[in-house]
Amino acid sequence: FRTLLASYERLGNICEVQGNPTDAEAYYTKCLMLSKALAEATEILEIRRDLLVIYGKLGNIRKEQGDSTSAEAYYAKALALSKQLVAESGTIEAQSDLSACYNNLGNICKVQGNPADAEAYYAKSLVLSEQLAAETRMVEDRRNLSVCYINLGDIRKEQDDLAGAEAYYKKALTLREHLAAETGTVEARRYLSVSYDNLGDICNVQDNLAGAEAYYIKGLALSEQLVAETGTVEARRDLSVSYDNLGDICKVQGDLADAEAYYIKGLALSEQLAKEARTVVNYDTLAILYFKCAMVKEIPNIDLLQKVLKIYDTLVQQCPDVVLFRQKYDAMQNFLAQIL
Repeated sequence: FRTLLASYERLGNICEVQGNPTDAEAYYTKCLMLSKALAEATEILEIRRDLLVIYGKLGNIRKEQGDSTSAEAYYAKALALSKQLVAESGTIEAQSDLSACYNNLGNICKVQGNPADAEAYYAKSLVLSEQLAAETRMVEDRRNLSVCYINLGDIRKEQDDLAGAEAYYKKALTLREHLAAETGTVEARRYLSVSYDNLGDICNVQDNLAGAEAYYIKGLALSEQLVAETGTVEARRDLSVSYDNLGDICKVQGDLADAEAYYIKGLALSEQLAKEARTVVNYDTLAILYFKCAMVKEIPNIDLLQKVLKIYDTLVQQCPDVVLFRQKYDAMQNFLAQIL
């Protein structure tokens, strides 16, 4: 049974990488049924950990599809199991799983507009991740620690604590530069590109356009490499974000032609991704780029703005508990009412 379970899980992983969450969820659901049956038949730790992992994967799928309520339910089940396994075994693996559970629940709280609870979960994850990274020095544990730093940096940024956000982002950058140099893996370089974008965002908000552009160009170089090497949905989405970021810099600098060129490149990728992988993240990114393309010239493009409104109308209906989509829909509706 465990061999069959592992096969289903591998197929689910492949579907996720290919941007096919529906088939991924179907395979993970088969894993869940097998894992539950095995866990009920035995108290072996490895079997219960299999169940914990599948709860996490199904939670990730639900989160990507904008169903934060179902995602939270899966993550809560994973957390309960993880706490049991830490209490029983106390292994490094069990502690790492617990840290991941706290991180996942923090992400849900953040999406639901509850930054205080998100920060509390991230802080719990950080304590465990720092301990594990110090004890093992393993690549995976240091990577997980860098994720904790990014998550806490995001919270600080939302709270307008730019100095605090920058401090966390720089800690993550230091770790990720070491990991990319040590391993050279696709994952390590992808994480490094995200860190460059994070610090570029901070410089941008601080009106340090030269600093922002320098970070964004580093992120772009890595994103282009990864698209050429892998062509995955994730890599192309990251490249779209890089084009978007550089378009913003050009626009602020008054170079509207270059800004539009970057936005159009990003939009082409986003339209492609929204067709291939119908996830909430891809549609949100598409709406953002429609808006920027609509507003880059002196006269707004009404057709593109109406596409933005339509996307957020759909996302509000699909994800009623995601506060941000309601806010974006209301803002776009008000904006169109003013200019029409």
